[in-house]
Amino acid sequence: MKKYRLNIKSDIYCDEDQLGFGKYIETLNTMFTDRDFKTPFCIGIFGKWGSGKTSFMHLLENRLLKDNNEPRIIPVWFNPWRYEKEEYLIIPFLKTIERGIRKYEEENKTKGDKLLKVATKIGDVSAAFAYGITADAKLGGFGLRLDASKIMLH
Repeated sequence: MKKYRLNIKSDIYCDEDQLGFGKYIETLNTMFTDRDFKTPFCIGIFGKWGSGKTSFMHLLENRLLKDNNEPRIIPVWFNPWRYEKEEYLIIPFLKTIERGIRKYEEENKTKGDKLLKVATKIGDVSAAFAYGITADAKLGGFGLRLDASKIMLH
């Protein structure tokens, strides 16, 4: 009888650093919370499935929220795979950021004009992107064209 070995990996992120990410988390925390750090930057987290990417992001999020640092950091989770059929990924990305800011404001009852203005501007930008979209579809012998600029309501 032939034995088969299953290679099952957990998709649950870890709450404690078990993968040696600490030095990277502390470095990024310092960069994000340093008011004098003015250099724009972008980070990418790459690795095979199960290598700890989500754990790293959760550990970083927990570290950033730990000290209630100023300027305030509002983590927003965006899963692009949920929108893999979207032609313009920027629209759900911006809407997710808008919802994240509004949720933070509601939960923390900040009612800050600045946060509300930022969320509104992000929502307006995503609407502007959607406003310029047209789509064509064919159903049997009929053609259909959707022109968002003609149906958008303000």
